[in-house]
Amino acid sequence: MFSKEVIEGLMWNFHERFDSLSKRDKDIKESTEELLTLIGSNVTNLKKFRTNIEDAMSAIISDSSCLGYYIGLNDGANMMNSLIQSNLPEKIMELRGELLE
Repeated sequence: MFSKEVIEGLMWNFHERFDSLSKRDKDIKESTEELLTLIGSNVTNLKKFRTNIEDAMSAIISDSSCLGYYIGLNDGANMMNSLIQSNLPEKIMELRGELLE
């Protein structure tokens, strides 16, 4: 159903959107700043430091996963809207150069 080119195009589009949105995501920014602050801090309690680093990294991963999920929901809804259009066969034929006018 999907060619390698279509899959690569979808992945490229996802990464472009994710990169653009993640730079503006408040939660990801805050989690990243917290991690960088921890890394630059003086370590007095190694066990607490490790726990704080793990928590900050988990927050970044969780926030990024959530953003990826939102992008996937949006892309899936867009695909569904495209598939339920009554002129889908004509659009496909036109894209493939098979439609005579």
